Amino acid sequence: MCLLRLLVILIAFIIFFDNADNVDAVPADVRVLGIEFRQLEGHLILDVCENVLNYGGTRFEYHFVENLTNLAAGFCGVHYFTLLINSELRELPEGIIIDKMSLH
Repeated sequence: MCLLRLLVILIAFIIFFDNADNVDAVPADVRVLGIEFRQLEGHLILDVCENVLNYGGTRFEYHFVENLTNLAAGFCGVHYFTLLINSELRELPEGIIIDKMSLH
């Protein structure tokens, strides 16, 4: 995969998690720790800090997951998406685990 393309994906997620405008769909102060794209599988793996867990409520979580996965699905060649929290597969506060979620 072209390094420039990976950089564009990384920047898009950094912008998504930049909650300077207090957007209701994103928890506050989330940092992107890493990103990996397994091109042969079309699998995008995003690693973020544990601040992503600083919210509550089922409605918020569904909205957050929908926005996050829609962003991932918008990149050409991405068919699966995984969200890691501090480099571990963990569930979000209301129980959703994003592990190789099919985007198409």
